Amino acid sequence: MTMTLSRVIQALEPSATMAMAAKAKELKASGKVVYDLSLGEPDFHTPKHICDAAAEAMRSGHTHYTPASGIPELKKAVAEQYGAAYGLHYDPAQVVVANGAKHALHNVFTALLDPGDEVVIPAPYWVSSPSCSGEYMVPVGLLGLHKSSILVRSVSASRSCSTVSRKSSS
Repeated sequence: MTMTLSRVIQALEPSATMAMAAKAKELKASGKVVYDLSLGEPDFHTPKHICDAAAEAMRSGHTHYTPASGIPELKKAVAEQYGAAYGLHYDPAQVVVANGAKHALHNVFTALLDPGDEVVIPAPYWVSSPSCSGEYMVPVGLLGLHKSSILVRSVSASRSCSTVSRKSSS
């Protein structure tokens, strides 16, 4: 029996982010000065106190699977930090911890969008933005916007959306 991969997997394309990172590494290795903005990783090693805290947590038995939305202590700390820093008060149950921006966007899009829904993505955008929701959205890019002009953004967004999305938003 032959296994057939899903349409979603068959439609996957190589990561543009990883391709950019590989090219940046190649250029650096050839002696060129490169400012690599591809992966979103810091250009320094993890500080010692963080490594030490992670090792201590593992020695203390924090080595098991965690709830998908984050461990309760972290969610509580995030809620408290947002209250202290921004005056925004959230219950820890309203906090979801993700392992990165792409993971967080995928979760939000999956929770809120239905197949065929349109999402306006201002361009230029992060190369992975359109793929974060899989088949759930139809990206509608906006080009040539002046960031200080709310009116231009509003009009451009309206013109970029299909008649279906314009009807559903009114």
